[in-house]
Amino acid sequence: MSKLANKESFLMSNISPQLPSFNRGIWKTLEEWTSQQATSDSIIYIVTGPVFVNNLGTLGKNNVTIPGYFYKIILKQKDSKTLSIAFLIPQIGSIGEIQDYIVTVNTIETITGIDFFPELKNSKENKIESQYQPKKWGF
Repeated sequence: MSKLANKESFLMSNISPQLPSFNRGIWKTLEEWTSQQATSDSIIYIVTGPVFVNNLGTLGKNNVTIPGYFYKIILKQKDSKTLSIAFLIPQIGSIGEIQDYIVTVNTIETITGIDFFPELKNSKENKIESQYQPKKWGF
């Protein structure tokens, strides 16, 4: 990542409040696992964000919403194969291992209303976004 790209990622519009126990717990574990995935010889795309369902109130004078959940989606391309995996983790009550929170990309698209990979051909997009293959990711 270039210095400029790194600097541009640290904007207030790119920040979402996380509870310390969440950020230092299961989310940290997921971030570390994701970093390991990014060191492979594959092409990898990572999308992360909040899910504003069962929110946890607001923060500060600007009433910034504290999201109830966070998601992380990974799309990996190696050789001619494409794999996806998605995680949906609640900020409160997230116990267990990260693999306990694996869902399909379609699940997160339904909850958020976001189409994450619109540039893919529909037939390929539907196949990739409906994948549930934890074993192919080492779980």
